[in-house]
Amino acid sequence: MLDEQAQQCGLNTLVLDNLSASVDYDVNDLDFPSYDSDEEDEETANVALRLFGPRWTDQFSKEGLVELVRVAEQKGISVRGITLGASRLEEKFESAEVERERVTAREKRAKEKARKELVDGNA
Repeated sequence: MLDEQAQQCGLNTLVLDNLSASVDYDVNDLDFPSYDSDEEDEETANVALRLFGPRWTDQFSKEGLVELVRVAEQKGISVRGITLGASRLEEKFESAEVERERVTAREKRAKEKARKELVDGNA
């Protein structure tokens, strides 16, 4: 896509506005509820986190965007646009989801430990 002809035409900036993402709260301030064993609620929470993210396709994947940016930068072409912001937002969502899963696992281990101590204390 970014061949010598593009450079010869003087292409110095590539603007990608083909995907977007939106959210109605600050991703940095996500506060995840704690779930006991209600998998339906937990599944709904996971869907809500991805609901506003970009819709990648086979023709334009996240991996393809990463490669396009890499090649463009190698050729001295800057890349900007809404698509890059959508990709960054998706990364924040993924990081927040991983953190939520880590916190949920830690809470579950703490509950199991407390339950075991209670059972051992009553034995």
